[in-house]
Amino acid sequence: LNSLSGPLFDSGRPVIDATLLAIEELNSRGGVLGRQIEAIVADGKSDNGVFAREAERLLVEKQVITIFGGWSPSNRRTLKKIIEKHKSLLMFPARDEGMEDSEYIVYSGSTPNQVVTPALRFFVEQGLFKRLFVIGTDGLSSNISAHLIRDELKVYPQISVVGEQFALLGETGFKKAIEKIKESKPDLIFNFMIGVSNPAFFRELRAAGITAKQIPTVSFAVGEPELQQTADLDMVGEYLAASHFHSLRTPQNQAFVSNIRRKYGDYRVTGASMDAAYASVYLWAQAVQAAGTDDVARIRERLAGQAFEAPGGKTRIDPGNHHCYKPFYLGKITDGSTVEIVKSITEPIRPEPFPATRTRAEWEALVEYLSKNWGGSFVNPGKPSG
Repeated sequence: LNSLSGPLFDSGRPVIDATLLAIEELNSRGGVLGRQIEAIVADGKSDNGVFAREAERLLVEKQVITIFGGWSPSNRRTLKKIIEKHKSLLMFPARDEGMEDSEYIVYSGSTPNQVVTPALRFFVEQGLFKRLFVIGTDGLSSNISAHLIRDELKVYPQISVVGEQFALLGETGFKKAIEKIKESKPDLIFNFMIGVSNPAFFRELRAAGITAKQIPTVSFAVGEPELQQTADLDMVGEYLAASHFHSLRTPQNQAFVSNIRRKYGDYRVTGASMDAAYASVYLWAQAVQAAGTDDVARIRERLAGQAFEAPGGKTRIDPGNHHCYKPFYLGKITDGSTVEIVKSITEPIRPEPFPATRTRAEWEALVEYLSKNWGGSFVNPGKPSG
């Protein structure tokens, strides 16, 4: 269940592809418990209302035992209500904002402490900036990350956040953001936007004469697949932060890339959410095998502690919070869409859905405040003009 249409299509389609590849591989080896896995693909249409209706249909009419899907935090939080009502199971494949845990969900993407914190510390330690600008989609992930950055920078008085700008989901006009960037004169931009906003933002940066030579950008929801949308732009010197890169030279990743290209075409490029989606199927299959049954309650019990050598590196489900231990990589674009890894932490980082810079109660109060401002949603419900 993911977006095959709408502004999150570019991110949702590759996740479905990676999920289906893992299922195909398992089925070619006899399936699970000696039975073939049947996958039903549904389109969430980048709309949380559709995600909710489709989840209900899949669980009630199709009687699926697990949903693999969602991409944005608001997708997941919408699905959470349905999954918990039916006491089912959701394998969520994307980077997430933390701020929750649930016995009914496995969070297989990176939390902010696994990707934002190590990226920030790298640039601090290298002395590469003193003035930071933060831009993101106006939802939980961007806002939580912005607060975490401010928390982390409290011990570095020489470094400051000089500006923030949050765009509506699907926003493709960034005149105001570019003006704020020019006025605030940052040394570095942290970019937390998702979907179609990313290529549009880089186009407007270039139109304003801003390249990585003037102000480099670190993107947290842009992987090598999304770079295909900016193939006509000069992206040399820009950074990407993730738990996986297409260019990793591990045997697991090389096999993953080869199989993706065999199934979907030689032009295909892999990314972190594809890695997490692929790994989530194997983690789930191991739990099913260990449970010895397709009873979803027993499967949930056996998921805790499951580990898998994913394309990006070893991942393991934390029994305490159902988020996954993940590696970290920082890549720098060298030419075209080639990424050189400039920092790697291959020993998986423990997930902290509620980062230690604040108490859980403080983080939950922030989520409640943001959601209240958005009319009970987990992303600003406004629609981009034009």
